[in-house]
Amino acid sequence: MHRLVFSLLLFAAATTTFFSQGSGQAVAQDAALKDQVNKELEVLLREWEKAFNAKDAARLVPLYAERIDVIYEDNVHHRTRKSLQKSFEKRFKEEPRLKAIITDVERLIVSPALVIETGIWANTGAIDSSRPTRGRYSVTLQKIHGKWLIIHDRSWAMPQAEGRSHLQTRDPLSEKTRAFLKAFADDDRKFLDKVFADDIEVWINDLKVSGKKAYLERAHHIA
Repeated sequence: MHRLVFSLLLFAAATTTFFSQGSGQAVAQDAALKDQVNKELEVLLREWEKAFNAKDAARLVPLYAERIDVIYEDNVHHRTRKSLQKSFEKRFKEEPRLKAIITDVERLIVSPALVIETGIWANTGAIDSSRPTRGRYSVTLQKIHGKWLIIHDRSWAMPQAEGRSHLQTRDPLSEKTRAFLKAFADDDRKFLDKVFADDIEVWINDLKVSGKKAYLERAHHIA
């Protein structure tokens, strides 16, 4: 009986040791796999940045799969490389000084061949003031025939950094807003007369002011 108990204890100890070693090996393998995937995707990300900043649409588009689902902050839905390339070419032509930088990158490794990546993008040198200059993105990458490719991508705008006023930017809309506020403060009627349409309607608290003449008189009174 004692011999049986001793044998069972030895078996249990050996089994525990085996599984502990197996678990340790699995953890090490997972860590190695994660490091390898991150290295490969970091290469892809920096290649994307270089191609974008070089305004090279032909170099940029092969980083995407043949069939894609991509919507960027301009809200245009791209399902093919051809559509995406036309969009990049158009934008690069219109904004030759455009540059992008990607930061705050995080990755969720779903499998050795499927990863979800998120981060923050920031653009400089933009001409189109209607488009945001900073935002977040979420991209799904798949390893197809040994090569990582973008299959799904979304990006959206973020608010300005905390403590930063939109009026500190140099885009045309901000410049016009700054000029308007200065004219209003200085009671520059000549400037204000050019800004407002004759049939303007403005609510000031609960008071509705109709027509440019009435509004300018009201503005003069406030000033």
